[in-house]
Amino acid sequence: MKLKNLFTAGLSSAVVFTAAKYLTFSNQQNQVKELLQTKQCPECNFSNANLKGLDLQGVNLQGANLEGAN
Repeated sequence: MKLKNLFTAGLSSAVVFTAAKYLTFSNQQNQVKELLQTKQCPECNFSNANLKGLDLQGVNLQGANLEGAN
């Protein structure tokens, strides 16, 4: 019974982590779209985002989280 509970807890954690990661990615896609349209995205979260190849010249990223971004 303890093994079943441990498995269920582990599976639940994996589902929550995957959902959170997907929502973060989806939110980042929206922020990138906003950034490219308006050249403004202060305090956006681009942590671990792939921004390679984007023209970021003249954009406002003041206070944005770029930790681990490419």
